[in-house]
Amino acid sequence: MLLRHRLCRRPPDERLPFISRKLADPLVRKKQHSVAAAILLLLSQLITSAWSPTGHMVIGEIAKERLSNNALARCTELIPVKVPPQKVKLGTKMVDVSTRTGSFVTACCWADDVRSNADREVHYSDIAFSADGTTPQVAPASKNIVKMLEDCVTVLKNPRASKTDRATKLRYLLHLVGDLHQPLHAASRCTDEQPGGDRGGNDFPVVGAANLHSYWDGGVGLLKTTIARPLTADGMAKIAAIKAQVVAAYPESQAASAVAEKDFMKWAQESQELAKSTAYADLEPHDAPSAAYMANAQRVVRERIALVGYRLAELLNEIYK
Repeated sequence: MLLRHRLCRRPPDERLPFISRKLADPLVRKKQHSVAAAILLLLSQLITSAWSPTGHMVIGEIAKERLSNNALARCTELIPVKVPPQKVKLGTKMVDVSTRTGSFVTACCWADDVRSNADREVHYSDIAFSADGTTPQVAPASKNIVKMLEDCVTVLKNPRASKTDRATKLRYLLHLVGDLHQPLHAASRCTDEQPGGDRGGNDFPVVGAANLHSYWDGGVGLLKTTIARPLTADGMAKIAAIKAQVVAAYPESQAASAVAEKDFMKWAQESQELAKSTAYADLEPHDAPSAAYMANAQRVVRERIALVGYRLAELLNEIYK
């Protein structure tokens, strides 16, 4: 299997075509480069997002209901622990992350809230595949989501690890288990035009969304509801309503054999297969997804959200047995 870096390999001018190449004034160029750097930093933080915050909170709610008493107690002990960074800039404001992610359910969003260039690679393991017989031209990744999840489990099981380390790894685990079940966090489509892959659908434009990856981040329309954090009664009600839909669509009794699978790499391969069979199926760059595509994709989204909630609970119950 080939795991690739989600790095932008285009020449700088192609990355930012709206910046003129003809400006000669040194002061203008200096300002231009500063703007370009800021935009690239922003893009690097955005392209690794997975399920929307709403999706991650629904996953958390499904998992929380299935935790053992001991697992819930251990998580409840670690989540209030202050871990860096305690504040991040969202838009134009500095926001207290601990306030936004102070419960089990909202802590599932923490890793996206604090995401930066330093840890963006741990949100995915793009397994390259060829759509037209092209040999993928990829570089091996030094970091990926599978390795990070394995590290999280190791630290959480280690009684000698510091409380801060365990609290940090718990927050990563709550989020990244969800990320790994978004099909486009485990796949990169390689073609003659894009032998280095499409960065999990980030370079696959579709009508109605910024790209295929962001389309799936929003659950193909199912997870676009904005829910404020800290949670209010209204927010909790919205999460409960979505949770009820996905659990009804894929009850735990039907998922028993899938929940029994505990190998992170097999979860990644499972997601890659769904990316090939569903996310990229019957779709070409710049297409508008058909009604049939949307119906099938939403079915998969419901099943993935339900399954990852069940698996997250099972994993935590195993760690804290």
